[in-house]
Amino acid sequence: MSGRRTAFWVVGLLCLGGVTTAAQEPADAEQRVRRAIQTMTDHPLSQESVIAQGEVVGFAKTSDRVAVAISPELFLFAGSPYDSILLSHYIAGAVLYDLDHPKQAKKAYADVPAALGSALAAYRWLKRAKVPYDNAFFEGLDAGDARGEFDKLAKDLISRARMNPQQLIPIAK
Repeated sequence: MSGRRTAFWVVGLLCLGGVTTAAQEPADAEQRVRRAIQTMTDHPLSQESVIAQGEVVGFAKTSDRVAVAISPELFLFAGSPYDSILLSHYIAGAVLYDLDHPKQAKKAYADVPAALGSALAAYRWLKRAKVPYDNAFFEGLDAGDARGEFDKLAKDLISRARMNPQQLIPIAK
């Protein structure tokens, strides 16, 4: 999938995130985003999850404690509305990693394995729910994870993304 399509999905999610952001104390904002991530994880297809996705993306855009970026090398779309669910889970995984590892938060690509893991968990949830959605990229990650190769696959994706830094789309202020 093209970088242009990746940018389209990211911009769409960023607009959604902008609707739900509000000025908050840092501790309150962190608690709120953690609850939102839990809502997304528990019920990925619920209306509450859609609202939570906006909160998480809004937090990723405005917080100075997280640094999330997307690259076509790290996340490939299947051209489905369900792509936005996986992208928001990718962002949620990165946000959670950055909050839990503040010394790593600003290091490029440090949060990618957690982000991919979160998106993969959402993909598996969609498959168990028998949602008519297939994504070859996530099928490959799932198969690699089943073989115990998830970390290697994540490192390979990061290496490819580092070779194309001009395609990196930051999600930040």
